[in-house]
Amino acid sequence: MFATNATPNFSGAHVGNKTDDEFYNVDVAPDSVFRVLKRYQNLKSIGSGAQGFVCSAFDTILQQNVAIKKLSRPFQNATHAKRAYREFCIMNLVHHKNIISLLNAFTPQKTVDEFTDV
Repeated sequence: MFATNATPNFSGAHVGNKTDDEFYNVDVAPDSVFRVLKRYQNLKSIGSGAQGFVCSAFDTILQQNVAIKKLSRPFQNATHAKRAYREFCIMNLVHHKNIISLLNAFTPQKTVDEFTDV
């Protein structure tokens, strides 16, 4: 999963090892449970597409609204993996007021064998 905002602000953003205590589960759609960092509160479904679900949330550390996208099974085949990688690269490189930028990326899975959602 990754969080995005319209104005890039990388203070407090990080990717790293997290413990189970730093995550919680939220039902945002009838068939989608988001397991997100506790810093993200008030999740509300925005929509879904071919790659997964998107919801809005409030980042309690940065004190701003963000969007969180859950990529479901991004590595199911080479095409899906390339799309996910391309989206991460573009969102990380582009910094423009009208384009959403990458703020944070995380996965609740602990091992590579469990790694199914971003």
